[in-house]
Amino acid sequence: MFSYSTLIYIISSAVTYALIYFHLSTANFQQITAVLLFAILILLGRIMMVRNDFVFGKLGYFIGLFLSSFFVQILILATGGIYSSFLILIHLFTLGSSFLVNISSSMVFLALTLSILVTSIYSNPQMLAIFKDDPGSAALYFISFIVILPMAQYIVYRYHLKDTIFKVIKEYAETGEQREASILNNIAELVVVTDKNLQILSINEALEQSLNIVQEDCIGRSILEIVPLKNEKNESVTMDELSISQVLADKATRIMDGFYYKELKSSKLRSIAIQIRPVLDSNGVVSQIVFLITNPRRNAELQRHADLQEAFTKQKLMFEDLKSTLIKAGLNNIISKVELFNKSETDLVLAYEIQDHSIKPVISPDDIALIGKQAVASKQALAQHLGVSIQFILPKEEIAEASRLSLIDTHVEAEALPLSSFTAPVDKAWFMVLLQKLLDISLLLASEKTNQQIDLLVRHSVSDENIIELVISTPYQSISDQEIDKLFIQYYPDFTTRSNLYLGSGLEGYIAKNIINHLNIPFVAQFNPAKSILTFTFTITKTLDLL
Repeated sequence: MFSYSTLIYIISSAVTYALIYFHLSTANFQQITAVLLFAILILLGRIMMVRNDFVFGKLGYFIGLFLSSFFVQILILATGGIYSSFLILIHLFTLGSSFLVNISSSMVFLALTLSILVTSIYSNPQMLAIFKDDPGSAALYFISFIVILPMAQYIVYRYHLKDTIFKVIKEYAETGEQREASILNNIAELVVVTDKNLQILSINEALEQSLNIVQEDCIGRSILEIVPLKNEKNESVTMDELSISQVLADKATRIMDGFYYKELKSSKLRSIAIQIRPVLDSNGVVSQIVFLITNPRRNAELQRHADLQEAFTKQKLMFEDLKSTLIKAGLNNIISKVELFNKSETDLVLAYEIQDHSIKPVISPDDIALIGKQAVASKQALAQHLGVSIQFILPKEEIAEASRLSLIDTHVEAEALPLSSFTAPVDKAWFMVLLQKLLDISLLLASEKTNQQIDLLVRHSVSDENIIELVISTPYQSISDQEIDKLFIQYYPDFTTRSNLYLGSGLEGYIAKNIINHLNIPFVAQFNPAKSILTFTFTITKTLDLL
């Protein structure tokens, strides 16, 4: 629009010059001013009363721009030129044009208008005489226009800055909404979002597939009408049984067992757990309720070996006390050996567990990124004693997940956390052990050299957003495919004699291999000779099956 706007200002100034050239009287200028004012009022009336392409299109824009700029110039000439009481209109028009059109065209208008004022002085004998008697006043008037330049630039800068920030925030909000919708659609569980009266606002694809319905048919209807929830008596669930009034009152998340879900394709009742999470608005009032229908075995995981938790906690405290005592005594080399001894003892117990009892996966939806981060945190002490650094990495574009993990670090309540885009079905406990054993192998291999760093990266697959990739990268000088296979055999045959694997229990790879086989997670171990990097890669699919 720059060239056209500038052209309009040039045309209006050219017409004004022509009127000055033909020596029109002040009365003639006043008559032209009245006509222009009448034309502008008519145009404004059309804008307020009629909405059509002529008024709001480019032609209407250019006509309005011409009439307004021409009106300002003629009005100033009709009321005294440089000595006009309306001189400030030039300042205001220039500022407004900078704000609404562009600053370059506005500067052209200002320069042309000033040249018109100078021309009017020399073409009008009376005005020339006044100028000769008092040139100082005219000079001050002209100097006042210099202030317009930085002021116009500042206004334009502030306006465009706010406009840019608004656009960025709007795009970020739209991206956030799209991400949340994507997360809901890809999550394994059945998800229903309702208002506080249990009227459905949205459902995810898993529920659509399970009940063979579409979201549009559900919106505005009660969840109790759409979702076939049953109690232990095979009766339809009521609001009282779901404790909705208590949820609205205490605004706390509840996980309730003892319910059943009737899937359309099987017509069988399945035992489920229902997580009811209230969503609060800016005033702290419950505006929505999220229902997450999941496998009750998820809660069973939390009870795994619950009777041994006290002994486990006691043993951990004793180990930490021993480490603290050794640190105070300055026996850092012994601390490393104690750390390795404790790890070997843990590996031995795990190996006994695997040999005596087959692994029975307890699959539930969990945040793969969070598990990876926790696994890295659990190995920081061992890494420090081995002289190796270890870090958890998320891609820069995963802003939402990074924020979620930061909130978890600050101990934010679970119901206040946003959904994770890295949620996938996995046995959290055994997958954590698996990552820890692979990190053990990586740490022992990397410790052969100083200043080595191990990375655990969690990302979405480039080819498929429904696939999560977890990659452990370890710097290592050279290792063949046959030697990689030996990493997953007890005591690493023919490998410990030339590596630091002898510092471990010899069971790390054996434990990892058993867990991989039982969890049935796609896994690849490979060496990149060009980069001298050994990688362990998992590909985990966000399945849409409920159970």
